[in-house]
Amino acid sequence: MRYIFGIKCILVLLLVALGTSSAHAYTVSCVSNAVQLNAALQHARNASDTTVIELVQGTYDLSGTFLTTASANDVLVQFNAIKLLGGYDSTCTNRSLNPENTVFDGGGLFGKMYMQGSLTIEGIRFQHFNVSTEFLVIMGNIDNTSTTIRNNHFAGIGLRVFYLCSDGGSILVDGNLVSRSPTNGLWLTSACRSLISSTHTTEHVDMHVTGNTVVDSSERGVIMQWGEPTPPGGTPSVLALYLNNNIVWGNRGYDVYLQTGDLDHDNDPGSAIFSDNVYGSIFGSELPYYGSSSTNSMHIDPQFVNPAAMPDGDFHLQSSSPAINSGDASPIDMTGTDLDGNPRVIGPAPDRGAYESNVSDTTSTTLIVTNTHDSGEGSLRQAIINANASDGTRYIEFNIDSSGCPFVINLANDLPNITLPRLSINGFTQPGSKKNTLSNGDNAIRCIVLNGESRPGSTGLLFHGASNGFYWVQGLAFEGFRSAALNLSAGQNNLVWGNHICP
Repeated sequence: MRYIFGIKCILVLLLVALGTSSAHAYTVSCVSNAVQLNAALQHARNASDTTVIELVQGTYDLSGTFLTTASANDVLVQFNAIKLLGGYDSTCTNRSLNPENTVFDGGGLFGKMYMQGSLTIEGIRFQHFNVSTEFLVIMGNIDNTSTTIRNNHFAGIGLRVFYLCSDGGSILVDGNLVSRSPTNGLWLTSACRSLISSTHTTEHVDMHVTGNTVVDSSERGVIMQWGEPTPPGGTPSVLALYLNNNIVWGNRGYDVYLQTGDLDHDNDPGSAIFSDNVYGSIFGSELPYYGSSSTNSMHIDPQFVNPAAMPDGDFHLQSSSPAINSGDASPIDMTGTDLDGNPRVIGPAPDRGAYESNVSDTTSTTLIVTNTHDSGEGSLRQAIINANASDGTRYIEFNIDSSGCPFVINLANDLPNITLPRLSINGFTQPGSKKNTLSNGDNAIRCIVLNGESRPGSTGLLFHGASNGFYWVQGLAFEGFRSAALNLSAGQNNLVWGNHICP
């Protein structure tokens, strides 16, 4: 067998695994109850590597674990680098990335984490925490750390991430639902005050808030806060803020609140870029000073299905919602799935907020590949030719007969250069395909294989369209291309993910 499941590709996967294992050390635990979770957290307190905690679906009572304290003033437990990943089956083999199937119940206590390394929290529902505060994550005095909070549901509790005297860090909050917080919804802070030392003289933290729904908080919706008066001998903080594709609606304070700590402008956040959001009110009179921009935002009702439903509300979008197919496809950190675990982009652009509807208006612009022929009607080559002959945005999808997988397209000649401004080629649309559901490893099934073995200097796909266009390629396998499997010489907002390349 020489194709995607053949020996050559297996060897490539092995070499990749061997090449990365020395650079990233992990201890992986598969846990199914609170006792096992607490033991894994104990390991994370003392480990020098990253502790990956894979959580079997179910409800975890956190009242006796390191993640909760009896009082807001209790000393925080320090953890080394952790990944908390919800949604696994009983053997941690397969995963469903929907936070409603993996629940962290706080038992009415305070939730806190004090990190001495990077943190990822993904696919978890947080509920029944103390109503007087947010779930708190502090990144303290550590440089070049990252915090990723993705595809979670904070039900009746807010989230606060506080970078304390950290240089070179990043915060990504992507695809979460924060609903009915009794305090603030989402609160991100980078500050140092007088704690700047000889080893932490600069703050430089990037904050990315992408594709979230933050609704019905009793105080403010999203707070992005940076800087304090620069101490003697210290260096002003530098920060880049990005707010894209979010819905922040119905919060009793400002929906979006931006705050600097030094009104004399000694602290320069660098840039504040906001695009394609839905929010009702914003506070941030300082922003024009910093050269910020806000584009394509809406200030109208996002039309949720049933926001008043008990206990959590239903914040999916009605089919008439202005947030559908109106987001920005360019944020590089946008995840491939929405909060339900469904594809993130259905239609010409992502929906705003945490949920992607099944509404698509691309039917007339979708080209279907129905066979593995190198040319002629229904072939990939013909679909590219037809796309190049059109204008605007085109989508190439696959629906070859269901006789088996993989389907190999053997190319006798290079495919045409792709010259139209915007094109998406999605191999995962082929029946039988499956996207990867693992954070470490790859269990994807890619049924569409492009084979260039008969062409000694061959290139798989060559994109050479408008410099301001976009090209998306996902769910394909490439083998036998001696020049390049993919060549993107144009486009600004390209998205290439979920593909497999073999020599």
